[in-house]
Amino acid sequence: MLSIDQKCAFLKGTDLFADVPDSDLAKVAAVASEVTYAAHERLFQEGERGDALYLIVQGQVRLLKDDVEVLVRGAGECLGEFALLDDAPRSATVEALTDILALRLTRDEFHQFILDSTVIRGIYKLLTRKLRTDLDVQITTIREQEQVRQDIRRAYEVQMSMLPHTDLQWNEVHISGYCQPAAGVGGDYYDYFLLPQDHLGLLICDVAGHGFYSGLLAAMAKSCLTTQLQTDASVESVMPALNRIVCQTGPDWLLMNVCYILLDARAHTLTYANAGHHAPYHYTSQTKQLHPLRATTFPFGVLQDAVYQSIQRPYRPGDTLILCSDGVMEAMNIHDEMFGEARLERLIMTSVDLPAVELKQTILHHLTAYCQGVPQHDDVTIVVGRI
Repeated sequence: MLSIDQKCAFLKGTDLFADVPDSDLAKVAAVASEVTYAAHERLFQEGERGDALYLIVQGQVRLLKDDVEVLVRGAGECLGEFALLDDAPRSATVEALTDILALRLTRDEFHQFILDSTVIRGIYKLLTRKLRTDLDVQITTIREQEQVRQDIRRAYEVQMSMLPHTDLQWNEVHISGYCQPAAGVGGDYYDYFLLPQDHLGLLICDVAGHGFYSGLLAAMAKSCLTTQLQTDASVESVMPALNRIVCQTGPDWLLMNVCYILLDARAHTLTYANAGHHAPYHYTSQTKQLHPLRATTFPFGVLQDAVYQSIQRPYRPGDTLILCSDGVMEAMNIHDEMFGEARLERLIMTSVDLPAVELKQTILHHLTAYCQGVPQHDDVTIVVGRI
């Protein structure tokens, strides 16, 4: 139990009672009751009638409005001060974050020592109404912000569900991918899929920028691709179909870089078209060389009737494909230096003998170490295929 002197010393250190004369402070200390609460126990509930002020001596509490955490308060701070000024319902719930020791002062006790003047009472009522209005505005803003955060989380979950849920393992082929949006929702999208007659497709897309617009356009591309693959999965058919969707549904300023690769496991050929995407790499196990699959035309969204010519290359079992979005090369470190294409190519050449999953993880590990915690401003996507 706290002594009167200990209570007085504590009250003197609070903003509410700092200027109260010692004689009156002793009277407040004499009537203020000492209360304790266990962690997670509620001191009072939103909507119930309030009749007391609480001053936290030890511990922390959190204020909840409509079950949304508004703020956290600790030792020396007061709670429920509105209840000393009027008899309106509690405007928030207070819950103990830790074990709590507090002093409780009722409205009647407070009025007896502090609010003897009716003029002061009137002023306090006006201030109370203003404070309550300000709190309502604050809570509305917090609620709206929380709704936006929830929408972003849901959009992120939807976007992640668009991506392959597992690695692709087919005969000797092993493909593994990774995607991390820069801002909750991004414009990167990748996919890999088995097709009839021993064909396999890989696709990587990068919508300009990131956020809801970019994520929505990537989702439209996913839907279009799913439909197109059911009729004609050739490079010459898939690329124009995706471009038409971007041109018809996206704003003029929103472009999409795309590279589509079609593997023929019987003929051991890969056929691709690259619409403005950073060049994927084809590492040939026979020559031990890295060949960029450079852009063959401009990005989607520029010209609706664009024709996309394909390029065919031979491949041998054991070759490797590495597809990355711009977010890898353009990732920055603390010195504002980009990770860069040359560094990525050196890393691939020293690690290309690793299995597909390990090569992907190696690139991510080196990228994370290079950035040294600097927040990235573009989505990061990596797809590695041992073909």
